[in-house]
Amino acid sequence: MSSSFKMNNFHRKLSIILAFLLLIGVTTIAYFPALSGGFIFDDFHSLKKLVVLRGEPNFQNIITYLGLSDTGPLKRPIPVLSFIWDASNWPADPKSFKVTNLVLHVLNGLLLFLLIFKICKLQPKDNKAALFIAFFATAFWLVHPFLLSTPMYVVQRMAMFPLTFMLMGFILYIRIRSNQQNHHNKSNLWLVLVVWSMTFLAMLSKENGVLFLAFIALFEVLIVQKYLGFQKLSGLVANFIYKIPMIVVGIMLLLVLPHFLERYDVREFTLLDRVLTELRVLATYLKHLVIPSYFTEGVFTDGFSFSRGLFEPISTLFSGILVLGLLVLAWFARNKYTWVSFAIFFFFVAHLIESTVIPLELYYEHRNYVASIFLFVPFAIFLSRISQKSLIYGMIPIAILVYLTFTTFLRANMWGDNLLLHEQTMEKFPNSKRAATLTADLYDRMGYQTNAFEILLRASDHHNDLDLKMNMLLIKCSNQSITDEDMSQLYLDFEQVPFTGFDLATYTALFKKLLDDECGLEQKKNYAFLLLQALEQNEFKDKEFAQASIKYYQAFYAVVEELDYDKAVTLFKQVYAINGSYDYLLSAIDELLEKEAYESALNVLNFTEANYQHDFKWKIDWNDLDEKLIEMRSIILTEMQKKL
Repeated sequence: MSSSFKMNNFHRKLSIILAFLLLIGVTTIAYFPALSGGFIFDDFHSLKKLVVLRGEPNFQNIITYLGLSDTGPLKRPIPVLSFIWDASNWPADPKSFKVTNLVLHVLNGLLLFLLIFKICKLQPKDNKAALFIAFFATAFWLVHPFLLSTPMYVVQRMAMFPLTFMLMGFILYIRIRSNQQNHHNKSNLWLVLVVWSMTFLAMLSKENGVLFLAFIALFEVLIVQKYLGFQKLSGLVANFIYKIPMIVVGIMLLLVLPHFLERYDVREFTLLDRVLTELRVLATYLKHLVIPSYFTEGVFTDGFSFSRGLFEPISTLFSGILVLGLLVLAWFARNKYTWVSFAIFFFFVAHLIESTVIPLELYYEHRNYVASIFLFVPFAIFLSRISQKSLIYGMIPIAILVYLTFTTFLRANMWGDNLLLHEQTMEKFPNSKRAATLTADLYDRMGYQTNAFEILLRASDHHNDLDLKMNMLLIKCSNQSITDEDMSQLYLDFEQVPFTGFDLATYTALFKKLLDDECGLEQKKNYAFLLLQALEQNEFKDKEFAQASIKYYQAFYAVVEELDYDKAVTLFKQVYAINGSYDYLLSAIDELLEKEAYESALNVLNFTEANYQHDFKWKIDWNDLDEKLIEMRSIILTEMQKKL
């Protein structure tokens, strides 16, 4: 081996190490102020389950903790278990979680750099500029301000881990394909193992990891074959790697799609509304990626209005034209401008699950974390080519990187102050009811109930919303300042404003406070009963999800106020028949036990056990429901024996 070859190899490794250090340093500088921020929105829902570990993450506690995960049908065990690294109890310090997310974000960036560098080194036309292209394409992605809300929103580690495994899969895939091309090594089994295993790991991080199969198909056709000019895979190998798995996954998705579509019952928009709205959503994502801004909605995206037709608003039509135009461009560019084609197709494929027909929330920034990874590669290639013409042009990518870093640094400062983030977002995006309610909640927990009430009152000017109105009454209830007029106005609101599934938590809190006479009102039974009647007469009563809610509150009222336990048992069973939830049955047993209605509690327990035996014949009982039922039976029988 010649000394010049050794020297070149040394310089290449040194250049890669320096690129790594620069990427780590720039990203850390940009993100550092955000590390002092707090938990936000869904963080509390997912992370509070750490309390079951009680500071002792032994095997049994970990299994119990994992069983409580309700983040998706596969429970997303990889990110959920990774939270234990940061804390084994609750409440916890958010900084550790955010630091881990930042480390994971940087790791993803380094993997992306290696992937792009490896691909460009294999293409003679871009070989010499491989380091330039990989560095700037990665750096633009790593420090883009639009993506900061993903790593700094702790639970979106679930959106970050799938990318880790996908990038590892891409790197291993291109390595194997390169060996096949250069050494005629038919390592087809390794290809299958890499694609299947990385898809599986990505899915255990988040269900949309299944899209890796589609990504590999795109990668093989556009990058491996068209950009690098490698020989095609044999039909049999391609079938095993991604074609047959994609067909199987497609069939499974079609089978479960009706179940997902049922969830439109709790949404204000229809299937057609959502599909049309997502055209505007995708256009907005692209706008933020092309025109960076230090201030965007972050997690407070619930104010994004839905489209009621192709022309309502007219931006729906323009967005549709943009999306269609980009797809047409990607198709015609597939041979000459392969990276342009690949980046565009990759972006839209990445949004196939979360931005099409499934009735999720309309808009979330973290959905672009995976989708955007290759968008900056064509731009970096263009910059590399013009930079070769003049030193002036070579300053352009540096200037862009400085601008992105500074913009992200500004946004990170905002995210580093939780109260400021909530207040500023609430002021800038008044259409977000979430921003108002969470900001009010922050003030309420700080003891500033007057400020919290004023925030909700201002928000009610933008939203004729029952959740806001009930939250205002909860604050008044805690101050014992609620009046008869307040309750009368609420009943009137129930006649005029549709109740939704997102109002249930607030309704439950207010309903129980009225039952327990915690609001300082007289004739508490009448108020709780009238609130129940208001729910029964609301226009939402015709929706399926409403039936379970109404019957649950009727049953609860029957137990607490009417002491009619037979009626309550019947209603609780009807609730289960509608929604199949064991939580309501367990709650029913607890309520009946509290009232010492042991025979009725035993009735519900027998009903629960019978259904449990049927439902969990082939399912894993993650939450140890059988043990809870055994414990409840022991308590009931013991208490019944005492009364004999």
